[in-house]
Amino acid sequence: YCTNSCIHGICVGPEECECQPGFGGPTCNILYHACPSGKYGSQCERDCICQNKALCDPVTGACACKPGWQGSDCSEPCDDGYYGYHCEQECRCENGASCNPISGACECAPGYRGPL
Repeated sequence: YCTNSCIHGICVGPEECECQPGFGGPTCNILYHACPSGKYGSQCERDCICQNKALCDPVTGACACKPGWQGSDCSEPCDDGYYGYHCEQECRCENGASCNPISGACECAPGYRGPL
């Protein structure tokens, strides 16, 4: 998806990087100030509210959810039928199979087998 690599982040869409805390810019190559884990703010005086191992932006405190999680504090699992970053990818499972909210892999219902 990304023509240029996301130096301190990951490619999450066409030409779209999701940067690690403390980094910004189109390829996550700009270093902002970093705070100790669990803190943010100009003096690192505020507590992050991110859950489920989400990263906390050191400037704004915004949470960058791990795949399979959503919500402002990353406390909500993906809705049924969706998976991945921001829970934006649609599952393609068939015959009542459930979808892994992180990878999108199908987990077959009893009596079925195969990738979908």
